[in-house]
Amino acid sequence: MATDKEFFDFLAGADDEVKGFFEHLAMLQDTGGIEAVIEFALDPLETGDTTRGIISEGAADVLRSQEIPNINDEEAFYWQQGEAEVASGVLGGGPDGGNQIRAFTNPDTTTPETEDSPGGSDEGSDEGSDEGSGEPDTPDTGGGQGEGDDSGSGEGGGEPDTGPDVGFGSMGPGGGDDFDPNPDQGAFEPGAWFSDPAPAVVSEPGIPTMSETDLTYARNLLEAELRMAGFDTNAIGRLLEDWIIPRLKGTYVDDEGVPMLPPDEAADLLPELYEQNEFKIRFPGYHPRLEGGYNAIDIQDYLSYEDRFHELMTQYGLDSIIAEGGRSTKEYIGNLISGNVSLQQLDTRITRGVAAVLDAPEEVLQQFEQWYGSEGENALLASYLDPTAELTDLATKAGAAMAGGLAKRSLDEQGISKQMAEDIADLDYSNQQLQEAYTALAGQASLFAERAGEEDFKITDEGVSAALQLDSDVMDRVNRRRRERAADFAGGGGAMVSGTTTGFGSANA
Repeated sequence: MATDKEFFDFLAGADDEVKGFFEHLAMLQDTGGIEAVIEFALDPLETGDTTRGIISEGAADVLRSQEIPNINDEEAFYWQQGEAEVASGVLGGGPDGGNQIRAFTNPDTTTPETEDSPGGSDEGSDEGSDEGSGEPDTPDTGGGQGEGDDSGSGEGGGEPDTGPDVGFGSMGPGGGDDFDPNPDQGAFEPGAWFSDPAPAVVSEPGIPTMSETDLTYARNLLEAELRMAGFDTNAIGRLLEDWIIPRLKGTYVDDEGVPMLPPDEAADLLPELYEQNEFKIRFPGYHPRLEGGYNAIDIQDYLSYEDRFHELMTQYGLDSIIAEGGRSTKEYIGNLISGNVSLQQLDTRITRGVAAVLDAPEEVLQQFEQWYGSEGENALLASYLDPTAELTDLATKAGAAMAGGLAKRSLDEQGISKQMAEDIADLDYSNQQLQEAYTALAGQASLFAERAGEEDFKITDEGVSAALQLDSDVMDRVNRRRRERAADFAGGGGAMVSGTTTGFGSANA
C-alpha cells in the first residue's frame, strides 16, 4: 500500500515524461473535456495502435458510460500489469509488454474484457497456485508481477501486498491504494481523477525536496538577501509567509491557479522576487523603467542611486523639504530611475538648480515662483526632480530666477524682464559675477537719470544690457552718454578727462 508521501517521493524523482503525463492530462481536461483525456489515454503516442495505450478500449467505453467518469471504480477497472517497468507503461504499455487500465466488463457486450484474470500472469491452476496455495484464482489486488499467487507479491507468499508501490499501479484499483491528493479531507471523491479540483488540494501537502534543516537555511538566506535590499521587517514577513515558505514547501499556487514545484536551491527563487508586489512597492522605478523602453537596472545600481540621492538631499538640506511635502524619497527616486535620469544629471539638477536657488537671497526664489509657477521650496524641488523636465530648460529657469532676483535686490524692486533674465542665463554668468555687475551698475544710477534732450534709459533695461554685454548697440549708446556727461563736466572745470572714459564720479555728474 503506497502512502501519499511515497507517491510524492516517486514523482519528485520521476523523469520528465512521467511528470509531463500528468501535466498533459490536466491541460486536456481543461481544453477538451473528458473525451480529450480518453483519446489521449487510448493512444498517447498517436501511433494509431490503441492496444498499447494507457487504458484499453473497454475501459474507455466504461468511462464514457459513467455519469461521473471515475478511473478509481474498483468494480469497473483493474490494472493489467505486463513485464515492462511501470514507468514505461505510461507511454505505450499494453498487456503484451507494459501496463494498462482495463475494464472488468465491456458495457457493449457485458462480458469480461479479457479471459485472463486481472493481475499477474498466473501460471498455476485453480487447484493450486505456483507455490501450492490451493485456493481458486481471484482478481489481483496487488501490482506485482508475480508468477504464482494472486496477491501480486511476486513469488509465492500468499499474503496481501502491503509494501510501497511507487509505480502508477499504486494509483488505481488492483495496484494498491487509490491516489488521494489530500488525505486529511476524507475519501477520494468519485470522478476526482478527471475533475478539476481546487489547486490548494493538489498542492497539499506539496512535494518538498528539502529537509527541515535545508528549509531553515533557505529561509534565512532569502531573508538576509531581502534585508540587504532594504525591505522593511513587515514586508519581509509578508514575503516569507505568502511566497517564500509556500514555494520552498511546494504548496504555492500561482495567480492562474497552477501549483508550482519547489525549487532545487533557495537562490532559484530570486528571479521570481521581481514579480512580487512587495518588490514593486520597494523598487517603484524598476518596472516602469522597462515599460518606458529603457534597459533593466541592476538592483545594486538602484541601491547606489538611492545612496547618492540621500547624500545630495542631506548635503543641501533638501531632506527636510521632502519630509514636509506629500511625497517620499522612494517615490522621487522611482520617478527619476524610470525616466532614465542618470546620477550625473541628478547632481546637475540639484547643485545648479534647486540648491542654487534656495541658497540665494529670498528674492531669487520669489522671482522663480513669479515666472515659473512653483510656490514654495517643495514645489521648486518637485519641478527639478520631475524626470519629464528637460535639463537645459531647468538650468535656464534657475539662471533666469537668479538674474532677476539679484537685479531686484541690487537695482530696483521692479527688476528686469523675464526675457532679459533668460538671455542672461544663456551666458552662464556665475552668481558672484552677476552680483558684482549689478553692484557696479547701481553705483552709476545717475547716468540713467534722464536729462532734457537725452534718450530715455532705464537702469533695469539699457543699464543691465550694457553692463552684461547683451546688446552691442545698447552698449554704444550708453557709452556715448557717458562720454557726453564727462565732457560737460570737464567743460565746467571739473575733473580732468583722460581719454574717453572717466571715473564713476564724473559719469554720475
